[in-house]
Amino acid sequence: MATEQLPPRRPRGRPRDTGDKLCPRCERATTRLESLSPGHVFCRSCIETALHTHGTCPGCTTDTLLPGLDSEGQSICSDCAGYTRNFTCSRCSKERAPYRRGLCEWCSLADDLDSVLQPSAFSPESAFGSALRSHLLEAARPRSIVRWLQNAQVRDLLSGLARGDVDATHESLDQLPQNASLAHIRALLIDRGQLPSRDEALARFTAWIPMKIDTVRAPESRDALRRFATWHHLRRVRMSAEKDRGATSAAHNAKQEITVAANFLNWLGDRGTALSSCGQEHIDLWVSNGPTTRYTVRNFLTYTAASQLSRSLVVPRRTVKSIRRVDKLERIEMIRRILDDRSHPTSHRLAALLLLIFGQPITRIVSMTIDDFNLVDTGAQIRFSDDWIELPPAIAKLVADHLENRAPTMTRAVDQSHYVFPGSRPGQHIHRDSLKTALNRLGIDLLGTRNTTLDELVAAMPSPLVADSLGFSYSALAQHESFQGLRFERYVAGRYSD
Repeated sequence: MATEQLPPRRPRGRPRDTGDKLCPRCERATTRLESLSPGHVFCRSCIETALHTHGTCPGCTTDTLLPGLDSEGQSICSDCAGYTRNFTCSRCSKERAPYRRGLCEWCSLADDLDSVLQPSAFSPESAFGSALRSHLLEAARPRSIVRWLQNAQVRDLLSGLARGDVDATHESLDQLPQNASLAHIRALLIDRGQLPSRDEALARFTAWIPMKIDTVRAPESRDALRRFATWHHLRRVRMSAEKDRGATSAAHNAKQEITVAANFLNWLGDRGTALSSCGQEHIDLWVSNGPTTRYTVRNFLTYTAASQLSRSLVVPRRTVKSIRRVDKLERIEMIRRILDDRSHPTSHRLAALLLLIFGQPITRIVSMTIDDFNLVDTGAQIRFSDDWIELPPAIAKLVADHLENRAPTMTRAVDQSHYVFPGSRPGQHIHRDSLKTALNRLGIDLLGTRNTTLDELVAAMPSPLVADSLGFSYSALAQHESFQGLRFERYVAGRYSD
């Protein structure tokens, strides 16, 4: 049996490398060393790895926990390592990471789940709690579930679901106070098939619309905003939810336009002006005395004019003074640094390269699935549309390393997730804001880097080919082609290589 090693819980930011103590195993500086066994002290990261490494000991061929290391760095069992500490659980009699009162993490988790779910009280016809208990006991990191269950909101909701006080339906859960605990449990129930799948961005947007409409004071204005939000935006967000990438981006843009429209309507009301009486002078004053987001009122006024709710008014186009870009050589240096610097998680490095090399937006990167990658004997391939793109060897190796060691979610093993970048909630990908934060820590200007990348791509090949290969629209890449001073006619005339 091959050695199976579960990665320790990922630290925030880079691993600690400062302190007045040196770990004898990883040789990193730390502020604290802890005892794995009498006479053997290591940093917390090394201890976590040691207590979660199982397999066949190369010294005695025993299939067991492998907390030690031999002179060649191979994982070995306690006896071969000379450890005197007993790692055997007093209940299940297996060598596992100890947690409390002689029990391993899994047995400790089983006790806590029994306390919350009380599966023994269920009849065979009502096995909701028992099924959920079995599922949570499959977690890659049971200690994370133990800590999760210490949250009173989590315990109350799980107990209510198990007793039947709370129906396991989206409608019932939507009536409860919305918080992170509820969102995680909802994702868990969807992941194990106890709730039907739904696009959460669409659901949140649908619930958000009435609340935003209520912020508009005048009844006439509320009706106009309701129609705009429902008939113009909600329909488009639903269409986006039906696509593979989901409704997150569409809902975000729609919220911004609806919010600006609501602010504009209240602004008119404060001046005693109804929407139907709004004139061009009001528009000019609105856009000239506020942030640039006020220009997004254009779509709202276009809709209300077409619906005969307002006059036909002109919102001037906002002049963009400059478009952020980074230096070309700086981009190349960032690519080289990301490839060479192994102190960062492979997930962050891979996501950064997808931005730096292919100009992919964050919303598309986070939703990529393992089906978008193809590991072959010669390396790896990637696709953003219908065509497979061969990856350079260095990036292909990074892809293979990441797919083999994706971070586990708290309540499910990661190998059951089809996302390339799994999130902390079961069945979901990493949130785009989390990835943005991670890439910013790498020193990457997201917008400037993406613009420069697309500039370089259309300079190397015709923009229609780039658009077809990387999943962009022709019009979007035509703007980058214009910035480079290139002309599409060269491609048509077969002169692009001139």
